[in-house]
Amino acid sequence: MAKLNNTSKSILNSRRKIMAPTIRKQFSVIFMGDTHIGSSNTNQNETKYRNLLNRVRKEDASKKTVVAVIHGGDGVHTDNQKYMQTFVKVSKQVLFKPGDRIPIFANVGNHEYNGYINTTKTKKDKVYLAKSYNKLVGDTKKLQAYRLTPDSKNIQTMLEVILLNTGARTYGYFSDPTTFQSELNAIDSYIKTEVAKFHKKGKKVRFIIDMHIPPGIKSLKKPSPNHPHYLTLYTDAFINLLNKHKNVISAVVTHHRHCDDFIVKTNVGGKTIPIFITTHAGETDYKKLEYLRLRFTPKASGYTIKSDFVQA
Repeated sequence: MAKLNNTSKSILNSRRKIMAPTIRKQFSVIFMGDTHIGSSNTNQNETKYRNLLNRVRKEDASKKTVVAVIHGGDGVHTDNQKYMQTFVKVSKQVLFKPGDRIPIFANVGNHEYNGYINTTKTKKDKVYLAKSYNKLVGDTKKLQAYRLTPDSKNIQTMLEVILLNTGARTYGYFSDPTTFQSELNAIDSYIKTEVAKFHKKGKKVRFIIDMHIPPGIKSLKKPSPNHPHYLTLYTDAFINLLNKHKNVISAVVTHHRHCDDFIVKTNVGGKTIPIFITTHAGETDYKKLEYLRLRFTPKASGYTIKSDFVQA
């Protein structure tokens, strides 16, 4: 069986061509995160997630502007194949309707990992795995990036989304501290390649980075430093990446904090980059069901972005 993200990539290839006339004017990308299927003894999270996706489906039925859905991780509460199968099943049942399939790309959150396995007797050597995610959804060993717009003569600025893996702990953690920098290096190389490729065609390209755990800046550090729901180890390296590509990174979308959704406008080297938090895709602790809608309108320098938090 094809992985969810691979199937969605095939759907996206067709959908962006069909939607080209709409994309030239205005289009939307939906972001959500933190469903946590398996965190309760009932199917409550599954039902809430289904209801939220149905709200996306309803929006698309009326406006026909949704290019793709991005789920930012913690689709399941633990690395459990049954839970992941449920997450994939609901995603497909609602979004992959015959004749009007909406692609969904799922990032990996800390809860997709299984904790750790000691490969030696020392506690320092830990290997984090995300078996169910890698089997059914995506690939934690490769950079996952998707071009949302068609490369057609009437569209001058491409838009791509990059899924950044932030690790297996609530504050971001990999068994090898060089892993996160390797992730950033891969994104750095990818952005350079894409910018050069489209520059040769006389076009521009802009990027959205989706990352499960927020960087440790400004009010993203709340609610408590004793239980940090932000990157404690890698924030500087991430900000360096933003600064390096500040002219082509249009926004960052994060999740994980289990708080009211909000936006922080961050100054990076004189450039304002919005960072969004959206976390209400079915988690049991919150009655609110909500997703982030980013609406993109082409302009000479790239895109104008308008944001809304939409409740189901």
